[in-house]
Amino acid sequence: MSNLRILFVANEVDPFLNDSFVSKLIRDLAKEVRSKEAEVRVLVPKFGVINDRKSKLHEVVRLSGININVGNEDKPLIIKVASIREERIQVYFIDNEEYFKRKLIFKDKQGKFLKNNSEKLIFFSKGILETIKQLEWSPNVIHCNGWFSSLVPMYIKTLYKNEPVFKDSKCIFTIYNNQFEQGLLSEDMLQKEPQLINEDILTKEGKIDYFKMLALGARYSDIVTRSYNDDDVNDSDIKEKFSNIINIPISSTPDFVSSYEKIYQDLIVSSSPAEVS
Repeated sequence: MSNLRILFVANEVDPFLNDSFVSKLIRDLAKEVRSKEAEVRVLVPKFGVINDRKSKLHEVVRLSGININVGNEDKPLIIKVASIREERIQVYFIDNEEYFKRKLIFKDKQGKFLKNNSEKLIFFSKGILETIKQLEWSPNVIHCNGWFSSLVPMYIKTLYKNEPVFKDSKCIFTIYNNQFEQGLLSEDMLQKEPQLINEDILTKEGKIDYFKMLALGARYSDIVTRSYNDDDVNDSDIKEKFSNIINIPISSTPDFVSSYEKIYQDLIVSSSPAEVS
């Protein structure tokens, strides 16, 4: 693992936000990879529920200040940073006062999904890649976790395909059984991001749902994995739609970590993408 540069993309990481089991999983994996002398960075959204003062976040002024295009508008990107000191891991936070100001994540106080989740997804995904460009740090592996990272592999292979910083980057897309309601992402998402209009996965009949976003992330990734708890190992929908996926249980952390370490290393020496249905 020495000299590998690995970027973890997720919507949460412990100790800053613990909305699901994925939060600790990302921290554990990043910790173990970092202990093998790999360079590790984690990028997550700066949801309003994260307290800047308590979490000791501070803005990286030299990286902030660029605008991210969402639809016909340019939204200012604010980049903040904090560290997981025990593991010596830097965590970068993608922020914007319009999208992440309220103390919410994906739902309002009545439990309904927020109407601007699709815009947040676009902004967050582009914000990640712009941040890496600003850092001038070329990751060997970009490990995307969950549906909120599903646009990142597509952007790397399309809008950002000529960026030198991503020239040799390989993408892993990991699926978790954390489904959202049917029709969460508004149909105007296709107008907010012209790049998506040509994606048949999203434009075919039906709402832009959880499985469509997973399929899009899988299409543009080099490897697709599924990490599962014992409770959802028999989830038939995921098994049916992603029959050739690499299954990695998370109930045993050592097995989980060693499985991904092997995938990271194999990706660097292999140029053959995994097939997914």
